[in-house]
Amino acid sequence: MRKTTVTCDRCGEIIPEKDQVWQIKLAYKCFPTKPDISHIQPRAEWCRGCMEELGLLGNKYKATIDNPVPPPEPTLEDIIRAIVRAEIVEGG
Repeated sequence: MRKTTVTCDRCGEIIPEKDQVWQIKLAYKCFPTKPDISHIQPRAEWCRGCMEELGLLGNKYKATIDNPVPPPEPTLEDIIRAIVRAEIVEGG
């Protein structure tokens, strides 16, 4: 079995979960001479702590840390399945 260790490029902390790593790239835009966006390489991988320290995490990620995300609204398919299940239970 192989195990990959991910380390934060900013603070050196070992990150246990790959989904808690953010790739950081620097981009610049020269306007009006060059309207496209250019990226400066190389990229860096930072941990959640470094992202929070610099205020780079948006409200989307802060909501999942402090408050659990509410379950999504049921889809039309979910509602139809619930009605069919209720009819089967009542009829059978």
